[in-house]
Amino acid sequence: MAKKSNKILSGNGWSFEPAGRAETAETPSLPAAEQKATVKLEKRAKGKEVTYVTGFVLTSADRKALAQALRKACGTGGADSPDGVEVQGDHRDKVRAFLTAKGWRVK
Repeated sequence: MAKKSNKILSGNGWSFEPAGRAETAETPSLPAAEQKATVKLEKRAKGKEVTYVTGFVLTSADRKALAQALRKACGTGGADSPDGVEVQGDHRDKVRAFLTAKGWRVK
């Protein structure tokens, strides 16, 4: 069977070939001992509290794994974003203890 081409052909002798997706290289994760995480509490609308952890350099896979471990350790929900990790509720003490036990420097 013939291989299908991505080219779009026109009847007037010209053709268009869409460019492939650009590969973006992620910066590698630094070891926990070389990073300083910042833990802070913010209040959202309706008085809801969210604990934010920022200030680290991790790949997206490592950041997702850290977010999952923090949510599990605190027993709450949360999310990971390119800026950091958020955990629902006021869990600053639990997050600091968890990160310190894993070798992180926490501010």
